[in-house]
Amino acid sequence: MSPYQQEVIDATQTLLNEQRASGLSVLRGSQVEQGAFGQGRGQVAEAEYLRGRDISDAGTLAALRQQGLTEAQKLQQQALSNQLGLGQQQQAFESGITSQLGGTGAGSQAYSQSILDAIQQQNILNETFPLQRIGSASNIFTGIASGLPSQPGQPIMTSPALSGLQTLASIYGTLNPPRPKVAAGGLMSLLSSLGV
Repeated sequence: MSPYQQEVIDATQTLLNEQRASGLSVLRGSQVEQGAFGQGRGQVAEAEYLRGRDISDAGTLAALRQQGLTEAQKLQQQALSNQLGLGQQQQAFESGITSQLGGTGAGSQAYSQSILDAIQQQNILNETFPLQRIGSASNIFTGIASGLPSQPGQPIMTSPALSGLQTLASIYGTLNPPRPKVAAGGLMSLLSSLGV
């Protein structure tokens, strides 16, 4: 029982004792008036009064104790429910942690797998890239080869440098024509015919 309920019972017991003493005092006063104080009838009346008070007081105190017991049982049941609830909450909490750890593990595994997949893709690229480059180069050479004539032409008999020099010489010759050559004796006759 709660200490507060025990205090209520104790205060009620004190009040009942005071009422008992007050009732005996009134009963004895009436016995004196009737002239029956200290005699058998007075003692029987006191015994009857005390018996009635005992029954009444016991009923009042029993009701208070029953109320205290009911309250204590209710509180004890609440405490047991709380303990069961704590156990269930702890189990739910641990289950939640376990599922969160599982989710974290799955995320970590997926991350590790993505790294391994990237490494695998890099390895595949490292293996296939040179072949792709060779394929690209062969495609270039295939295009160039398709532009070449199927019949070989006349072989070049002269050097390209000599050919270039000959072209430059002919251009220079066109721009600067050669002067006629005159012999020394003929020069005089040429001048005299011109009137010089």
